[in-house]
Amino acid sequence: MNNSPTPFITFIIPAYNAEKVIESCIESIIAIKRSDLEIVIVNDGSQDGTLEICGKIDDERIRIFTQENKGVSAARNRGILEARGRFVAFVDSDDLLCPQEMEKVLNSVSDKDELIMFNFSRNRNGVISKDAVQLEPGVHGKKELLILKERVLDVPIYKNWKNHVMQGSAVQYLYKRTKLIDSDIFFEPKLVYSEDLCFCLEIYTNFDSIKVTSYYAYIINAVNNSSSRRYREEFWNELLNVYEKINTITQSEYESIYYYYGRGAINHYLQYLPVQEVIDKSKKIIYDEKFKTSIKNISFANKTWSEKLEDWFYIKNHYALVIYYKKIDMVLHRIGAGIKRKIRFIILNGKI
Repeated sequence: MNNSPTPFITFIIPAYNAEKVIESCIESIIAIKRSDLEIVIVNDGSQDGTLEICGKIDDERIRIFTQENKGVSAARNRGILEARGRFVAFVDSDDLLCPQEMEKVLNSVSDKDELIMFNFSRNRNGVISKDAVQLEPGVHGKKELLILKERVLDVPIYKNWKNHVMQGSAVQYLYKRTKLIDSDIFFEPKLVYSEDLCFCLEIYTNFDSIKVTSYYAYIINAVNNSSSRRYREEFWNELLNVYEKINTITQSEYESIYYYYGRGAINHYLQYLPVQEVIDKSKKIIYDEKFKTSIKNISFANKTWSEKLEDWFYIKNHYALVIYYKKIDMVLHRIGAGIKRKIRFIILNGKI
């Protein structure tokens, strides 16, 4: 245990059945050459060797807490309450820090800072890509935070990622711990989707300034995790819960978000269900008056012809046609992707 009464930074790791990745994650934090940090690991009811692996790592800066499985939001909240650092940061158990870059982030913090943002990289099967913050390094005030809040909720970011100035990702910041607690900002345990987005909206609303750095301090391991890409029976209701939470935080209703979520739920059902089941599940969405109104009112400068056609079908209540159309298009896309992979395999193996 760290003997320092007030560590500078607490890294919070929620861990659930993470025995294959947790050691590498912890080691990437331990490698930071500062004694004034602590690592709070919240073992969220793991049923594998996660707890044993964490317990074997000999570092006095590590503190481990175990609770029943309550989900990542509850685990992070436990971490906030147990943390002793002036600042806290969240690290997912399957991700890594870049120690040298994180040291630079920590060294850049001043007494006046309450929110510090840094860049992150993505590791896709060994291929590293960098996602840069499209903001100038430096300190930005409340006005910029509110603008960023609106940009996160602006539907064009879902249509054009080049406009995506800021992601609602909780792992991309250092937070002043007392500011979180005094503002009563915690993750919403009831949400199973977009909990990071809602947390960040609370941050943008309640914090007064943000320091932006240019350091690539975090590495997201973009693993193709089948458990996170599964059919969700109540996906539409889950999205509605997020929508209501967003409305509560912002004190506004975002018609564009309703439109985006409605289409997202239908597309989700299309990925996993036979056509007739998709039709049955989608009726609740398509006949929803708020969704129908959003279709009529929402427009994108770069909306495709296919999307315009789909919207027209929805408005005219020809929902079965659009679902059959989308299902066929999805199948053809998968077939095309499969053919491309076969051609690439043949070329790489010198078969032609």
